[in-house]
This record gives sequence, structure tokens and C-alpha cells, in this order.
Amino acid sequence: METSGTDFELRAYERLAELFARLLAEERLDSLLRALADAVEELIPCSGLVLFELDETEEMLEPLVVRGSLETYTTGLSMRVGEGLAGLAVASREPVLSNDTRRDSRGAHVPGTPEEDVEAIAAVPLVARGRATGCLSIYREGEGNVFGEDEFRFATRFANAAALALDNARVRARLERLAQTDDLTGILNRRGFFEAAGREIARAQRDRKETALLVIDVDELKAINDGFGHGCGDQVLRQVAQAIVGRTRRADIVGRLGGDEFAVVLPGASAENAERLALQLESLIDAAHVEMGEVTVPVSASVGVAATDGDPAVDVASLLTQADADMYRRKSVRDAADAPEEARPAAAGRRSIVPRLGH
Repeated sequence: METSGTDFELRAYERLAELFARLLAEERLDSLLRALADAVEELIPCSGLVLFELDETEEMLEPLVVRGSLETYTTGLSMRVGEGLAGLAVASREPVLSNDTRRDSRGAHVPGTPEEDVEAIAAVPLVARGRATGCLSIYREGEGNVFGEDEFRFATRFANAAALALDNARVRARLERLAQTDDLTGILNRRGFFEAAGREIARAQRDRKETALLVIDVDELKAINDGFGHGCGDQVLRQVAQAIVGRTRRADIVGRLGGDEFAVVLPGASAENAERLALQLESLIDAAHVEMGEVTVPVSASVGVAATDGDPAVDVASLLTQADADMYRRKSVRDAADAPEEARPAAAGRRSIVPRLGH
């Protein structure tokens, strides 16, 4: 027996209430997207769905989530605002329903998909705070497989709530990034570094993999601030940060611990690899300078290294302590090398052996 629209709405809103209790608890955007797609497939049976995100700069809709029969055509699903049913829905900020796309001139064929498919499409814009941010498109394939008015109405209301949930998740993610970012250099701040480094060290312990950590200390920053002003000191710190980011890998964790000190976690790196990078960074930073009018302010830094083989007793704090000690030994060697020859200690001249924690 066919279910009445009232029965459908009662069942759907019961499930929607349960769903949004779960959605509000989701903090990660990727988890939220999966939960939204799961909910649509559960409440509105379909052949496939696409959750598009709007790139306002390019005025393009890009697929974030693809389910069902369209999964094999993901690369061809991008479309311009105003083109196709999804593009029309976003441009007008009004939901669009077509129960026979073959006879609907508003529809646009998705490149790479069969041209003679019989399908129905419900395209609902995601609108939050008065702005269209994307579109939910739901597909049913086959002759006579259409969307009822009650299903279309529910999809519209669901998309409105989903848009707010997504917008809130993005705001939370943006605030979290800001809370973990150093304003001056744009890299992780102390809090962000310790959180990311802690996760990486725990992963290395679990997999028993090598990991190294560098500490980079900018030389004479206080003297630069006192002699040339904090604006010059800020430029020095930005240059050092750029040098570190430019020389490290995408997977490496780079942060400013505060003041004149930076740190880098190198996943999978041996002590020898970390030592080579430390020397490269010292040379790279030594080549930098800041122009203050007619005065050239030199920049230099000392780098300390520590490494672990995945020992479960090792944590971020102990690695930092060891790398700090190595950095001060390195700075001592460097200062002795710059002193007059008669004042140099006999032992000065070579970099100390890299401290290694673990077995």
C-alpha cells in the first residue's frame, strides 16, 4: 500500500530529529559530510547523490561527496553556476525538481555519463546566512522513478538545515585554525604545534617508526629588537619561518614556540637525515638579511636535533629538551668559532653528535 504524504513526513521528521542531534555533535567537516550523505540515502531512497560546494571565486560547483551510480564520474561533475539543474538552483537560490530530465531543457548532460539515461533530479541549494554555499542533488534512475512532492519538500527543508550545520562546522574549523596559528608568521603557534606533534609522536610510537625533531633558535633577536626596533625583529622572524617552510616537506610539522624559537617534527626521518636538514637550514637562514634603510641586518640561527626510534617512553617534551641541549651546544661551538683564535677552546670546531632517544 502506498504511504501517504503525512505518514512520510512524520517518519521523516522523527529521523531528522535523531539525525541532527548527531550532526550537532560532529566537529570534523569530513565526518559531517558523510553523516549528511548517509541521512539523505536513508530518508530519500535514490540511485545517487552529489553534495556540491560553491567556489565563489570561480563561480563553479565542485563535488564534495558523490554516492551511488555517479561515483565513477566524479571528475566530470563540476559545473558553472547557472548551468544544469544544480547550477540553476544555486543561481536562483530556489530548489529545482525535474522528474524527466530528457524532456527538461533546464538540465545539462554530465560529461562522461550515458546520454540516454532516464532519470529524475531534485536539486536543492544550500543557503546559510543569506548566501548560497553549495547544492544537494539527488538522482533516481529508470522510467517512472520520480520524486513525490512530499519527498521534494522534505529534501528542501533538510538542505536548509544541512546548510546551517555545514556553515557552523566551517566556522568552528576556521576558528580552530586561527586559535592554532601564529599571527606573525602564519605557521602553527605553540598550542597548535604541541597538539600536532603529540599526534605524530603517538603514531610513530604505535608503528615503531623513526621520528626527528628540530629546534631553531634565532640568534641575537633581542639585540636586533633593541637596535633596530621590533618591526625589524618581526621581519627576521617571518624570514626564518619562510626559510623553514620552504625547505621542509608538506608532511612535516612546523611551529613557532614563542619569541625566537621554532620547532619542526620530521615524521619518518632518521637522526642522520635530520642532521643534514639542520645544517641546510642554518646555511639557508645565514644567507638571509633584512634591509633597514641603508643598513643591512644579518640573520642567523642555531639548530638542534633529537631523534627517536618510536620508544613509547619518549614524548614531545623530552624530544624538545634534547634538541634544545643540542642547539645550545651548537651555538656554543659557533660562538667559539667566531671568537679570536687565542680565545677558542681546544674542543671547539665540530657539531656535536645528535642526541637519540629510544633503544
